Amino acid sequence: MMVGEPSWTRSPIALTKKQAKILVWIGFPLAMMHLIDYCCQISPNQSRDLDVIDFFSGQGSVYRAYSEQELAAKYFEIEQNPLKHDLNSVPGLCQAILYTLRAKPNSLALGGPPCGSFVWINLSTSGRSRDDPFGNCDRQYVASANKLTARWTLLLLLCAIRSVFTLTEQPSSSMMFLLPYFKFLVKALKRINILWHRIFLHMGSYGSMTMKPTKLWGTAPFAVKMRRKISKATRRRVARTSKKVQMVKKSTKNGRTSVSGGNYLKKSAAYPRRFGRAICYRHQSYIQEHQHPQAIVGATFDKERPLKAPLGWQHADLESVKKFLLAEIANGTYKPILPLESLQE
Repeated sequence: MMVGEPSWTRSPIALTKKQAKILVWIGFPLAMMHLIDYCCQISPNQSRDLDVIDFFSGQGSVYRAYSEQELAAKYFEIEQNPLKHDLNSVPGLCQAILYTLRAKPNSLALGGPPCGSFVWINLSTSGRSRDDPFGNCDRQYVASANKLTARWTLLLLLCAIRSVFTLTEQPSSSMMFLLPYFKFLVKALKRINILWHRIFLHMGSYGSMTMKPTKLWGTAPFAVKMRRKISKATRRRVARTSKKVQMVKKSTKNGRTSVSGGNYLKKSAAYPRRFGRAICYRHQSYIQEHQHPQAIVGATFDKERPLKAPLGWQHADLESVKKFLLAEIANGTYKPILPLESLQE
């Protein structure tokens, strides 16, 4: 038994004993292990049938690209389904877990969590900085973004253990990757021999209205081929279309100047259709060349000290998850995999 291993009554449904041990060893919270098991108890007999999950999908460019190729795809977008596609709610988190458990080995989970509070245009109000990437948590929208990012990181860890490729997309100015949860994610994946790729590209090369410098971070090795040289024709087109996407300066009563986006800024945030198709093409080409799922190598995990969870995952609001699970246990809906005390700590 490894250091700090809980006394399982059984392994969580949908996870092997080794996968469960590795997750606990790399700091995955027990409340989430319970929730994974709960999801499987209320939705049994789930098969691994999905080729892609398009999280925070917006207009669904990635989802549509896979569907056009008759591949199994799901989207996760709060504007399409406010109840089940809100990652900050327990039902939304359950839906995200169920989609993740349905993902095939070597499938893709891609997401661009809302970047509004993380980019430079909002720093004066969000209070985020390199020294304090969490920003002003007294502002509800900042705290909400921190919660969503922490939960998204937990999903990425689950994907890694299940041999599902991941990509997280953000504008180049986003401070999301400075949060301790992403830094911990990279450290945890390194412990289990999974490579973390950092790709820089311009969405303008895929048809975006602006050049839009973009970061793609994740475990998908095929994403390195998404980089494109920007042609002269692309530069001329973007020079014309980007005029519609202008930053608007406004003076406030206290004499400060705020910057906000024009009417086309939100429209320019959507993934171009060509980007979705390129992701699909690179992904499927990689699978044809590499038939075997990426290996989870944890042969030495029980000989080293377990990783300490970052800040106790406090921004993920796992207390609401625990309260939900305790209510389901009381209702007889959930039979826990650990003693009840593990949810009362």
